[in-house]
Amino acid sequence: ILLVTGDSAFAADFRGIRVSAGSVGGSVVGSDSSSAWDRVSAILSNLEIETVADPTLAETAIRRSLKERRPYSVAAVDLDSEDVLGNVAALAAAAWDLDASLLFVFFSEKMGAPRRTVVEALGSLDGYFFLPKPLDRIQTRQLVASQLDRRATLDRLLLGAKELDSARRKQDRATRVAEEAEQFKAQFMANMSHEIRTPMNAILGFSQLLMKEALSARQKEKVQYVCDAGSAL
Repeated sequence: ILLVTGDSAFAADFRGIRVSAGSVGGSVVGSDSSSAWDRVSAILSNLEIETVADPTLAETAIRRSLKERRPYSVAAVDLDSEDVLGNVAALAAAAWDLDASLLFVFFSEKMGAPRRTVVEALGSLDGYFFLPKPLDRIQTRQLVASQLDRRATLDRLLLGAKELDSARRKQDRATRVAEEAEQFKAQFMANMSHEIRTPMNAILGFSQLLMKEALSARQKEKVQYVCDAGSAL
């Protein structure tokens, strides 16, 4: 997660959404399903949170994460931090140009005016959510876990698609090699057939003429061997 805030107290509170693996979560998240919490807990236990105080540095952080092949799944933005609200359009546009699957979650104590500002700046409500401050850890955990799970699923699908494409390319190469080998074989056989047939006709012709000559029985037998072998060939 990329956390954009200059408020150290909010940053510390936000980091509290992380949980330890195997922690008992039913009472923590208010869920009756222990298996559901186990899934959320497993996701959040490996959560990495990187903080930038200056919103203009967010794009640099996103570029670095993509270069390191450790892309952010969520950008949590504190709209109450200095200079954030005025730069939110540029921040989101730059981020989505780099990674269209990045989810923005905006936090603010007074959601009215900041929400309107963000909606006017970004237009469609796709790709971002609003959550109130002070931070609701249960709600934030569920949203973050859902997005991380979605991102992991997307990554698996992309990996599967790449592997499928790689297998298809290998199969195409193997098919081309087989077709080229078959063409080479056919051409080789055609050339050999032509090269053999021309002198063989001469051998057969002269052998047949020779059989009409006054030959001894032993000689005729030998010439017949030549005719039979030539015919078979």
